Amino acid sequence: PIQRLIHAANEVAHGQLDQHLAVRSRDELGQLTTTFNAMAHDLKDNIAEKDRALTQLQELNRTLEVRVEKRTRELGIANLELEHQALHDALTGLPNRLLIQDRLDQAIRVAERDGSCFAVIMMDLDRFKEINDNLGHNVGDHLLKEVGQRLRRMALLAQRVHDRHRLLLRHRAHLGQALVGAHHQAVEEAGEHA
Repeated sequence: PIQRLIHAANEVAHGQLDQHLAVRSRDELGQLTTTFNAMAHDLKDNIAEKDRALTQLQELNRTLEVRVEKRTRELGIANLELEHQALHDALTGLPNRLLIQDRLDQAIRVAERDGSCFAVIMMDLDRFKEINDNLGHNVGDHLLKEVGQRLRRMALLAQRVHDRHRLLLRHRAHLGQALVGAHHQAVEEAGEHA
């Protein structure tokens, strides 16, 4: 009987938790066998509970990692949007004063370093107040957006200040003609939207 108990204890020690010995007596050896069986059963239940808890913890960890990755992406997108809003005009999407000043400083450093050229041009929309007053603010906003889009294609950087645009340009051939053409075409299209 002791040999059976020793053998069963060795099996439990090696992870074989399904050990159950028959209790054949009510003496100390029987009580020891009953206690051993209860211990093996409790150990098996505890390990199963630990495994369930570990599985749940791993699943929660995976869920948390997915949520953290999602939130990180969302925060990255939100930060980019906030940065864009902080540095660009809400109506036209053109750079604001802070960004254009930064780019102007960069252009100056590049020009000094490389001996290259650039131009800063102020452009005013003639009779913009009349357009706004006579055709409505929606048409005026559309005109500003159109001019902004066209200037963005032509300029290294463009900024809207009320009805004026400030442009930072690298050397381009026939620049004046291109500016006037873009301006007139945008005004004509704004008139069509009235």
